[in-house]
Parts: sequence; C-alpha cells; structure tokens
Amino acid sequence: MYDKREQENRNTQMERRRTVLVEADKVEDLKESYPNYFGDVGYFIDNLSLVTNGQYPKEYNMPPKYLPPKIQETTLDPRWLRRSPFKKIW
Repeated sequence: MYDKREQENRNTQMERRRTVLVEADKVEDLKESYPNYFGDVGYFIDNLSLVTNGQYPKEYNMPPKYLPPKIQETTLDPRWLRRSPFKKIW
C-alpha cells in the first residue's frame, strides 16, 4: 500500500502531498508517538521535514488541563456510635 501511494505521489504533480510510513501496533500507539499528526497535519509535516534534514523538531506543547481541586475527606469520629444521643429515662 505504501509503495502504491509513493508511486501515485510521483505520478501527480501535487506539491503538498506526501506519504509517510509509520509503524504501530495500535492506532492509540500511533497517536501517542505522533501527537502532532493527529492535532495539525501541517505542523507534523513541518516537523518531519526538519527531522529528515537533520534538524531538531519544534517542541509540541499542549495547554495544561484544568483539574478541579480534590475534595477533602473528613473522617467521622467513631465515638458517636457508643452513646445514644437521647437521654435514658428508665
């Protein structure tokens, strides 16, 4: 399939069309290895060009995710189980 795509690219005169061969066991692994490809194809191609020309790729930074503050757990005092809140009348 890769060879077929490469041949199609050679036969067409489209300047921006490129075929990239990558290997991964699962699509999730591919997304983890190439986050730029799934986020912005142009950015991925630019970084790939830099790497193939012996340069360092531009760093990809994701904005930090907002995490809500943790809810503090309160421990109950077990002494309330020992005594009845009601006064004994007998």
